[in-house]
Amino acid sequence: MNNKTLALILFLVLLSSGYVPIAAAHNAPFPGTYDPSSVVVDFIGEPETLDPAWAYDTGSAEVIFNVYETMIFWSNVPTDGPYSAGKTDQFKPLLATEWTWQNGPAPYAKTIYFKIRTGVTFHDSNPLTPTDVEYSWERWMVQDRVGGAQWMFYYPVLSTYGAIDPATDPNFGDKIDNAIESNSTHAWIHLVNNFPETTFLQIMTQPWTSVVEKAWTVGRGDFDGDWGHGWQYIWNTWHNPDVSFIQDYMMGTGPYKIDYWVHGTAYSIIKYDNYWDGWPARVERQPAANDERIGGFISRITWNLKTSWTDRRARFLASDSDFTFVPRQYRDQVLGQIVGGEPIRVFYPVEPNIAVEAIFFNFNIDPNSYLLGSGFDPANPHTIAEDRIPVDLFSDIHMRRGFAAALDFGTFIDTSYLGEATQPSDPIIRGLSYDNPANAKPAFNLTEASEELQAAWGGAIWANGMTFTVLGYGGSVARETAMTMLANSINSLNPKFHVQVSTYWWYPPSVRSMPLFMTGWLVDYPDPDNFAFPFMHSSWTFAVWQSYNNPRADALIDAGALMPDDTAPYSGELDLPDPRAAMNNYDAEEIALDPMSHIPPDTRWPRRSIYYELQAIYVEDVPGFCLDQQIGRHWEQSWMRGWYYNPVYPGIYAYHLWKATTHFGDANDDGTVSVADAATVSASWTKPTPVSLLGPLGYKTQADITGGTSGVVGGGAGQVAGIPDGKVTVVDSALVSAYWDGPPQGPKHP
Repeated sequence: MNNKTLALILFLVLLSSGYVPIAAAHNAPFPGTYDPSSVVVDFIGEPETLDPAWAYDTGSAEVIFNVYETMIFWSNVPTDGPYSAGKTDQFKPLLATEWTWQNGPAPYAKTIYFKIRTGVTFHDSNPLTPTDVEYSWERWMVQDRVGGAQWMFYYPVLSTYGAIDPATDPNFGDKIDNAIESNSTHAWIHLVNNFPETTFLQIMTQPWTSVVEKAWTVGRGDFDGDWGHGWQYIWNTWHNPDVSFIQDYMMGTGPYKIDYWVHGTAYSIIKYDNYWDGWPARVERQPAANDERIGGFISRITWNLKTSWTDRRARFLASDSDFTFVPRQYRDQVLGQIVGGEPIRVFYPVEPNIAVEAIFFNFNIDPNSYLLGSGFDPANPHTIAEDRIPVDLFSDIHMRRGFAAALDFGTFIDTSYLGEATQPSDPIIRGLSYDNPANAKPAFNLTEASEELQAAWGGAIWANGMTFTVLGYGGSVARETAMTMLANSINSLNPKFHVQVSTYWWYPPSVRSMPLFMTGWLVDYPDPDNFAFPFMHSSWTFAVWQSYNNPRADALIDAGALMPDDTAPYSGELDLPDPRAAMNNYDAEEIALDPMSHIPPDTRWPRRSIYYELQAIYVEDVPGFCLDQQIGRHWEQSWMRGWYYNPVYPGIYAYHLWKATTHFGDANDDGTVSVADAATVSASWTKPTPVSLLGPLGYKTQADITGGTSGVVGGGAGQVAGIPDGKVTVVDSALVSAYWDGPPQGPKHP
């Protein structure tokens, strides 16, 4: 039986049975403005930079990982379905064709060697060389701008969290130069410590390790790669610049190249015709047909800065955008809406969403801040009075506990996310190894909040009062909601309390000027170190902004970063609100004398015990408190194809996307739904056994046109037409029959 005969039999059986998947009837063709080669994204922010070395925000990273490339990239496995296809612990070659680990020469613990791919060109047609690779990593380390991503690379490579001032180490530049090397075929990195190899590979997939063209970058005044200058000169000239030398420019090797960036309005990238891996994107599947490719490609992707939800909604429903950001409060304003004859598609539930939002307390506020109350006097920064606050207001733990107890977390999550989020107890959130599910979390209790604030500053705050301003981000309804709810609760406790809420839009004031601030953290690499370090280590990110310092936390984080994962079986023995009492190597009195003692705190599960103790410290110290870990939703128009979830992606990876040329059922992307599509489905049938008459391929991405679940009414999920499921089965044949162009025409024919 040939494939076409089988396809016709399946079609007739399905048509006669009346089987059709859940779908809305076609009531309109694609919009007249429909462009199958272009994608439009409406979002609430824009990049901070186009420089991979400078970038450490999702807006920048999203455009960068479409234009620049790294040595390796995350694997995606389409047969696992769109919710699980993106892998965080499996990697594929990109600019490197292979990589190997070896023991390092003294003084290094290990070395990773990358064999550099040949035949790759930058967007100016110049060839990629190993010299470009070495230069890119060294330039990244030299730049080391404040608040950048370099810390996660510096620690495994040189056991520091950043570049060392020449006054402290005048030869530090030589250490960078010696740690990063290349020859005519390879580039390699020496690591001074035994940093976990998988974690290091996860770091190497991220956009900030991207390769730039050396000659082009140097030509714009950036680091020239000449270590003969000496570290002092390099430090003075290129370290931590006020702005990147390639702030608004890009020269990568990726599938797209920059077309324009109009600050505050839009930015756009276009297809690089000579991309080394060709067009469309190659299908990553084993076994795969020779040079198997996805169903199409996008020639242009444009991001529009649209901070107004009303504007974004109108554009989405008018088909002016293909993707948009939908605040969760407004879910039901777009769920089920018909555009171009089909409901808007939403992937749900998308999880684990390895991201968390939190509120952070500033222990030492900048005395030049305008947020400290109308009566604040920089000459007397510690005065407590009703018209001001002292700069060290939140250095008192009773203040922090009081504020943490004053937010109604349940109402916040219901209001801001329609219940589609959870409240984490600490930054080691669900989806990361060693999350303690029993760790205590703040609870809404105004009586407790009142008692704590009465105890703060020996009763002076309660007696004298306070006034200060907190900021809510206007582009995020949730963040405005959280700040407003918190301020209202605090103000209700005492008539002398005046916490005011103001709104900022983009690029907020310095966080050091804020008494408290709210922001989020998206995973860089899915390891608890990536959350413990920025939230709790005194040398970096949030803890630095807050002036938070706990020597025990620092010692635990330093040890946990280098410790291999536990191998002993674990059955929940430490899953307690405070697990320290159950740890076999924990001694509170000795640790108080020497914070670096008793590490690990439990020798049975060394790494788990480190992160469990850190979670207990976070709840105990209250440097801040976590608000939410959202259950994700991804919104797109029904004609989009190819999206899949990877929790570490900063945004849309356009090379894996394409747009349909007609409605559902077009399995071979020829613009019609016909016997050829039925043949494609039957030839790609997911094999129930290793040998089957149902198709020689076993799977094909274009033939996987339905079968998956998605968001339906309210917070529910169910089968929705057009959501792939990683299999080619009877439901895909049913969709072909339902949209058959005929004759006879299928029941869902437009």
